[in-house]
Amino acid sequence: MNQLGEILKKRGDLDAARGYAEEAVSTATEIMGENHDLRIAALVSLGQIQTKQRQVEQAERILKEVMKLRPTVELGDGMALGALSGLGNLYSDDGRPREAEPLLQRVLAMQRKMFGDTSPNTRNALHNLAVTTFHIG
Repeated sequence: MNQLGEILKKRGDLDAARGYAEEAVSTATEIMGENHDLRIAALVSLGQIQTKQRQVEQAERILKEVMKLRPTVELGDGMALGALSGLGNLYSDDGRPREAEPLLQRVLAMQRKMFGDTSPNTRNALHNLAVTTFHIG
């Protein structure tokens, strides 16, 4: 379900994507439990969708929940890194660049360690941090 939601998100059908992500969270919670990776992945996806829909409070709550479930972002932990990046970008887009900056600095450091300086992931993280830093002044 979450994968279908991801496809719909990429196509721009955010309402349908949100529905599939919500269903994926519910199903994973019921079958696998609160801390299962499938539930956490669905939460990250749902938070990203809600960010794109400008549902700031809901997205922030969900992404913070993921960070509580994964308090330390370790190399290779794409779900925690996605939540950290999502939360940083949410803060930046919501006009809170000072809250976003330390999160996006961590994302950039992790992307560099995982992929090197020339990776598109690292360049995207650098871009997000640069935009946020620009808004701080």
